[in-house]
Amino acid sequence: MTTYPPVPPKSPYQAGDRVQLHGYPGYPPGPRRAGWVGTVTGGFGTNALYVRTDDGHDAVENWSDLTPVGQPERTAARCTCCHGGAA
Repeated sequence: MTTYPPVPPKSPYQAGDRVQLHGYPGYPPGPRRAGWVGTVTGGFGTNALYVRTDDGHDAVENWSDLTPVGQPERTAARCTCCHGGAA
């Protein structure tokens, strides 16, 4: 079992929260293009989080790039995961 640093106090997410990274067609093939869903496992620096993705990978992302699972994208861009764009 891996031990992760604690989630920073100012983070909007806590360990155990389910989050999503929306994917976009402009990125090369991979997680930033396809998007992913996972569980917050710890903190990384002052504004990033470790997330264990549902496909078993560890990701480190700024929490501002994450949304709660099921929440639509917050920008005008059409993500590949919610809108069925080409991944």
